[in-house]
Formats: sequence, C-alpha cells, structure tokens
Amino acid sequence: MAGGMGGNSMCLPLAPATARPVQASVGIGRVQEDLAIRFDLQAENSALALKPENVTVNDGLGGD
Repeated sequence: MAGGMGGNSMCLPLAPATARPVQASVGIGRVQEDLAIRFDLQAENSALALKPENVTVNDGLGGD
C-alpha cells in the first residue's frame, strides 16, 4: 500500500506541525484570536487575500 499511514511515506507528527504555525502567530503578536487565524496566516503566506462571502450560516443548533 503506497502512501498513508500504512505505506512507506513519512508522516509529520501532528504536534510539531501544529505548534509551528501557532508559535508563529504568537511571535507576531496575534494572541487574542482563535485558531481561525491559521487560515488568515496561510493565505498571507501564500500571497492570497481572504474575502468575506457575506452569507448567512446556520449554526446547526436548531434555533433558526
């Protein structure tokens, strides 16, 4: 089986893969935001601009 957990590929451990970007956000002073900042930072690092879609999103709790 090629790739995946059972294959011959190397998997990056989850903790370091998560810690690096979180530490980067702390390093630039963005400490009052939640983990959604990752999307913003990844877009910035990829030279992309995130834009709001201005759509209503149901929270799924049934309170409509």
